[in-house]
Order: sequence, then structure tokens, then C-alpha cells
Amino acid sequence: MLLTIHAEQRMKERGIAPILVDWLEQYGVTEPQNGSELLYFNHRALKKLASYTGGLSNKFDKLKKVYLVRGNEGAVITIGYREQRVKRK
Repeated sequence: MLLTIHAEQRMKERGIAPILVDWLEQYGVTEPQNGSELLYFNHRALKKLASYTGGLSNKFDKLKKVYLVRGNEGAVITIGYREQRVKRK
């Protein structure tokens, strides 16, 4: 997992554990966004993750709202919690 300095700062500020980034990269849905990729969890991805973790992931309340933006080179640019639905183009 390659993080920019900005992404590392946002993870610390927002209290996002590195395991959530790993889970997003493994189970999250990818949407193209202006030359980068947006990764987030939809219902299907959350079910797959819950199956993998034996239900442990259901204990994280904010897990449903976590997202990250990955640039063209594969580095995570930023990470946070969604406040709105994902807009598809």
C-alpha cells in the first residue's frame, strides 16, 4: 500500500486504521473519477468482507462510509468518510 503524505495525514486526522485501507483495496468497488479511481464499499462488498472476517467487519459502524482515491500510479491520494452518495457518470 503506497500512501501519499496527504493520505497519511488524513488517515491520522480521521482515525482510519490501515486495515480498512487493505479491506477497501481487496473488497471495495472501484469507480473511475476524473483520471483517478474511487474505492468504496457497496452492500455486496460489505457482505463479502463480513464473510471473510467472520462478522468482525460488522462491528465497525463507519466502515460503510469509508472511501479512498487512488491515483494513476497506484498511490492512495486521500481517504475519508463519504457524506453523500457516490455519483456515477
